[in-house]
Amino acid sequence: MSELMLNQIQHILNTVTDSVQDIGDTNVKNMDVFMGALDDMAANIMATQAVVAVLLKKYPVELEEVTDWLAQDIQNEGEIPSHTLAVTKYLVTGVLES
Repeated sequence: MSELMLNQIQHILNTVTDSVQDIGDTNVKNMDVFMGALDDMAANIMATQAVVAVLLKKYPVELEEVTDWLAQDIQNEGEIPSHTLAVTKYLVTGVLES
């Protein structure tokens, strides 16, 4: 191979290396943004759950009314996802099921 061809190959390899590095850097930045947003969502959910729990102690509701509302609101043929139902029962009754 001529030196010109080797130089071209080296240039292409350097370009590919730079592109892969840029992709990696972008992914790290995107992951940081995603994790920050996820952390913010978790904080908001926990705060909302705390407020709802306190309100439910002062103004109790019937679990059946809440699950009926969920069954009507959820667009999954009336099926309430098990995790949603467990959290609902915990908020309304204060009992955590395992």
